[in-house]
Amino acid sequence: MKDFNYLYLHGFASGPLSAKAVIFAKRFSDLGIDLHVPDLNQPSFQDMTLTYILKYLEEMIEAMPKKGLVIWGSSFGGLIAALVAKHHPQTQGLVLLAPGFGIAKRWPNIVGAEGLEILERDGQVNLHHHSYKKDVFLKKEFFLDLQKHQTDSFSISAPAIIFHGRLDETVPIAGSQKFQEENAATCRLIEFDDGHDLLASTDKIWSYALPFMKGLASSHLRA
Repeated sequence: MKDFNYLYLHGFASGPLSAKAVIFAKRFSDLGIDLHVPDLNQPSFQDMTLTYILKYLEEMIEAMPKKGLVIWGSSFGGLIAALVAKHHPQTQGLVLLAPGFGIAKRWPNIVGAEGLEILERDGQVNLHHHSYKKDVFLKKEFFLDLQKHQTDSFSISAPAIIFHGRLDETVPIAGSQKFQEENAATCRLIEFDDGHDLLASTDKIWSYALPFMKGLASSHLRA
């Protein structure tokens, strides 16, 4: 496993110290492996766009040691991980936690009816940032930029394992089911009776993810 670089991409309005990032970083640390957890609020949460985040990650990956890459991604970070894998052939595998497929269609639900009116009037909307523990403005450009990207489902060549809660009311599990169906040869979906944060399922996730990653490492050594 040490022949790979490992990234963990946190969710929307979150940060590198999110609960799951900390939990899984400890799991990697116990194996003597660094899990890199970049801050995706780039260049700031207020000015963030998916295009900018993808460019930021591309530069980060280029600067990393020349190894294979395994990317973990949670929610919005899961969508980003899949998009990175689509364009970076060095991606050897994906571990996706309730990936935020379809965000371009779901953002009206994220901001709500009143938020939509404010967004159109003021060009920005106030959203609660879980990492900052306060409300922060996000500019309209974030939502407009989403339309430039395929965020529903798309083909990837890297092996992937997806974990999603059947009780998820934030990101419907149907998006993950559709993605798995369209990548049936490379992607496995594991469903839990859990909500969006999957915090009650972290032990189960690791019990599946660890052998998945060991399998990737074995295949890499045989190649």
